[in-house]
Amino acid sequence: GHYQWTCLPFGLKTSPAIFQRILSNILRKYKLSNFAVNYIDDILIFSKTFSEHINYLNQLLEAIMKEGFRLKFTKCTFAADSVKYLGHIIQNNTIRPVKDNLISIRDFPIPKTQKNIRQFLGKINFYNEYIPKSALILDPLHNLLRKGQCFIWSEECQNSFEKIKELLCTQPILEIFDRDLPINIHTDASLQGVGAILKQTQIDGKEKPVAYFSKKLNESQKRKKAIYLECLAIKEAVKYWQYWLIGRPFTVYTDHKPLENLNIESRTDEELGDLSYYLSQYEFKIKYAPGKGNLEADCLSRNPVLEADKNEDEQLKIVNLITLEDIITDQKKNKAIQQIKNKLIEKHRIY
Repeated sequence: GHYQWTCLPFGLKTSPAIFQRILSNILRKYKLSNFAVNYIDDILIFSKTFSEHINYLNQLLEAIMKEGFRLKFTKCTFAADSVKYLGHIIQNNTIRPVKDNLISIRDFPIPKTQKNIRQFLGKINFYNEYIPKSALILDPLHNLLRKGQCFIWSEECQNSFEKIKELLCTQPILEIFDRDLPINIHTDASLQGVGAILKQTQIDGKEKPVAYFSKKLNESQKRKKAIYLECLAIKEAVKYWQYWLIGRPFTVYTDHKPLENLNIESRTDEELGDLSYYLSQYEFKIKYAPGKGNLEADCLSRNPVLEADKNEDEQLKIVNLITLEDIITDQKKNKAIQQIKNKLIEKHRIY
């Protein structure tokens, strides 16, 4: 006979992905995804007021019951102003690392092999967005991972090891991304790498950091001209945060004034044209910010964290949202379309 599972079993490699998909589909089916997210079986509801929270909670529980799921009461937390979620503590519109995870980083023993270094860097990289200056500090450790490099734990490596742990364990705090607030990205480039900071102006009028980004340049990119590197910084930052930026207007601040009037149609050189082509799918403005007012992004570009890409081939996979009014306006400016329009009017006598 044919045997079939009557429930999703533990242990199968595909079980987490299947459960994630099923629960995500339920949230979308009942239109709950605007205030609830899930990671496998962990569901998080976010709301601004208690009454709003109760309303959202009722909607979620009704959907769960209709779909035949059950919740274990002892594993549920209701109406909490602070919650641990995926290694982070979310509280009062801010996010910070879980203290227990920071303790494990603080107590990490001195690496004896390259494998130990990779394990340590893996822990650090999980909280990478909290440390804007980590690349310069971690550079001695990265050097030990080079192919053919002898493993010699020097005083410089020890200082790097201790300094990065000290910085991360000072409980850095970032604001939570709010899709209703203005989005500002500050970018910069140097011969070492590119860097960016995503900030949002909060209700109190202050601009606060939401996330940090930096990336090393490969040897080919290091030989490019300044305007290319500055444009590359914008492209890499936008690509890194694309899940926040797609379909939303945002502003990019750069200390390279020629980029203020970035126009894909006027870029005949292939390199800048490729970058402009990728960026054309997003809705954003570029504004000039003098170097003195862009110090944080400048520091990130000189102290990159992410490794350089080995393969630069890319494809456009996203189409930007264009309104009907924009299409009509562009058609009116296009001489070829106007000529066709006039011929059709003449031929069919449409007035």
